[in-house]
Amino acid sequence: MGQGPAKSVRGAKFRVIGAGMTRTDTKSFREALEILLDGPVHDGATEGVSGPWRHRKEWLEAMELAPRARTISEQKRLDWLLADLHEGYVGTTDIPGLRLAPELLRVFPDAIVIATKREPESWWKSQRFIDSYAQTWWLSYFLAPVPRIGVYPVFMKLRRRLLMWRFGIDELTGPGSLKA
Repeated sequence: MGQGPAKSVRGAKFRVIGAGMTRTDTKSFREALEILLDGPVHDGATEGVSGPWRHRKEWLEAMELAPRARTISEQKRLDWLLADLHEGYVGTTDIPGLRLAPELLRVFPDAIVIATKREPESWWKSQRFIDSYAQTWWLSYFLAPVPRIGVYPVFMKLRRRLLMWRFGIDELTGPGSLKA
């Protein structure tokens, strides 16, 4: 448990898709699920940026493939990637999984989807603070050579592409960004 990548457990049954936006207590939710479901929960952001190299590579491929998976073979490849990434976990939280909830449901049809919420103004204040650091022009250059998190710039670019594909917006601009 905690802020690092969780270790998968052979035979764990995948049961929950955490579809709450980043900064809506996804880390606390992850820890609660690990206790309640007695197993490891996959944190997409942690695994995608600082997890094992195989997970980082597969997340980048899945994020690249999802918006353009039109053929049966592309959809099957995406399904395989999502199944492989979540093998041995009882659930998933945070990005990019939250933006791929329909695809995860296709792979895990018995899973339930839980969306955590937060008061919009409080959420936006927290999100804006993180984005002010995460989206600085120099960060990509600084992190590129750093072992384990060097994929961060590509991960952030693909995260933005998923936002555009799934919600039709290029960036989050305020607490009402995702209101229907």
